[in-house]
Amino acid sequence: MATALGKSFDAQKQTGKKSTIDYIATDEAAIIVKEAEKVLKAKQDKYGKAPTDFNENTAFVVRYLTALLAKLNIRPENLGV
Repeated sequence: MATALGKSFDAQKQTGKKSTIDYIATDEAAIIVKEAEKVLKAKQDKYGKAPTDFNENTAFVVRYLTALLAKLNIRPENLGV
């Protein structure tokens, strides 16, 4: 796979086409990534803590999915995070 990607990258350079890495390495891409990081950190701060209120609809869905996983013999700790 690495060889195929390397050949593709070299072919793009020879034809003058830009590759994905050319876009990722720009200042504009760095700004986008930094903004995305800020948004994700804000979401984590907002939703990463224990809830102060309880939503019965959400609890119903969680109970349903937990039961479904149990029927499929899938343990939640095996799902990865």
